[in-house]
Amino acid sequence: MTKNRKNTLVLVLSILVCMISFLIINLLNFDIPENGNRSGNGNLALAGYPFAIASAISILIFGSLLCIKLLRRLSRVWSIVSLLIFITIQVLLYEGFVNHFYEKIDYLGGGPKELSSFIIDMGWVNTYTNDMYFNVYSFFTVLVLPIIISSLIRLIKKA
Repeated sequence: MTKNRKNTLVLVLSILVCMISFLIINLLNFDIPENGNRSGNGNLALAGYPFAIASAISILIFGSLLCIKLLRRLSRVWSIVSLLIFITIQVLLYEGFVNHFYEKIDYLGGGPKELSSFIIDMGWVNTYTNDMYFNVYSFFTVLVLPIIISSLIRLIKKA
């Protein structure tokens, strides 16, 4: 198997592991109980964090390597166009992530300074906050960043 095929295979497997990890983390996220009682059952989603983070890093590395090879065949203009398009997408993803984050804080009753908050008892990483960090916006950010990184590398190397 050639090096490109191995890198592509690792990238595809990393995307699958990342997607599955994000889904499992979100499934293990609890909603606020209607009676307002907090759960003391621990946070099983923490077990998925290492897989999600390791696969995200792998996507960044192998995705960037693959995109650099693909962009090498394209002109400098296409590198600039792809950079602008994916930076725009990244800004939109960031805006969605921030909105999701603040909506979740409101849903949880405020930040740690609010006495009625679900965050105050358990801190920022608990059974109610997993989807603040591992959500569709952060997943697609991981997929878009290698294209931005490789476009920048391509433009810097050609300069």
